[in-house]
Amino acid sequence: MYILVDYDNIQKSVRRNGVEFVVEKILRVFDSSALAQKKRINIRFYGGWYDGVDLTRQAQQLVVEIGALQSHIFYTSLFGQQKKLPVHIEMAYSLAVAPSKLLPATFRPGRPALEKIKSHHPSKFGCIEDGCPMLLVYQYISSGECPEKNCKKPMGRLFYTDEQKLVDTMLSVDLLHYAVRQSEDIALVSSDDDFWPSIISLLTSGAKLTHILTSGNSAYSRNYLSGLSDNYTALEM
Repeated sequence: MYILVDYDNIQKSVRRNGVEFVVEKILRVFDSSALAQKKRINIRFYGGWYDGVDLTRQAQQLVVEIGALQSHIFYTSLFGQQKKLPVHIEMAYSLAVAPSKLLPATFRPGRPALEKIKSHHPSKFGCIEDGCPMLLVYQYISSGECPEKNCKKPMGRLFYTDEQKLVDTMLSVDLLHYAVRQSEDIALVSSDDDFWPSIISLLTSGAKLTHILTSGNSAYSRNYLSGLSDNYTALEM
């Protein structure tokens, strides 16, 4: 069984409790008797683990936690008794089909974000006060320049964002890779709508998928779910 986890899509309130808590919360979603029949449960965490060729601070922390769990025993309840689960946890640094091909620079820090930000005029929400600070924010976002007429400072990098690259595609490709084998049960842990094309492709191929939602279905998922086969099961984390 392969459980592919979109790590940053898991709520922060869950992640801050550590990897062991996250894994246990995922495993509790499944039927105990079904888990007990698995010969091996492989859990792969996907995220922007590399800033260039160096592990990010978050990735370093996860490496330590996952390393400590390699000797940890997870259990499920079966007929009132505890049964050991053969759980293997790893971080996805490469594609499953090409494990030796490392994909670096999946985390891109401090990228300018102003061109991605749009703003309504404050008056749309009833703000008509002279000197409203949000009006200055609106003017800056709309023009990309400081509202102070004599200011010549380069303000384009005032707003920035940290981004992940390749991560969603890596996870999608791995989903389809495991689907081709069809001898393995597959689960996706994410509520990100970007995975729906892969989900639909996977199900069309005849594979089964357990979709573990981290924050419930989006408003659009009703359309995506329409006409899907019985091979799709949605559960909430």
